[in-house]
Amino acid sequence: KMPPTFGGAPKCPRCAKSVYAAEEVKVGGHSFHKICFNCNQCHTKLDMTRVAEGEGEIYCKACYSKLLGPGGFRAPSAGAVYFPEGTRVAAGEKPPTAAMAGMSVSDGGSG
Repeated sequence: KMPPTFGGAPKCPRCAKSVYAAEEVKVGGHSFHKICFNCNQCHTKLDMTRVAEGEGEIYCKACYSKLLGPGGFRAPSAGAVYFPEGTRVAAGEKPPTAAMAGMSVSDGGSG
């Protein structure tokens, strides 16, 4: 959905004011003022090489990865493995044996 363009100029999604060509930065079909073109989370000033768009907002790549990266907002931490019954193993730790994780070796781990 495109923002309304009253008077011919698109509206900035951050400040809702008209964006004119001299101050326009376009990302994902939206027009931002240069001064409004910053990360929604940490407010770092962005440029076209450091911007990521998600859920209708713009972020720096670091904040995008933390909030919306692989697995989504509430994803488990990277490097963790989940076994049946919720046994969690962090990266670098030895996984539990099949019996400890609630899996049977003979039935392929279906518990």
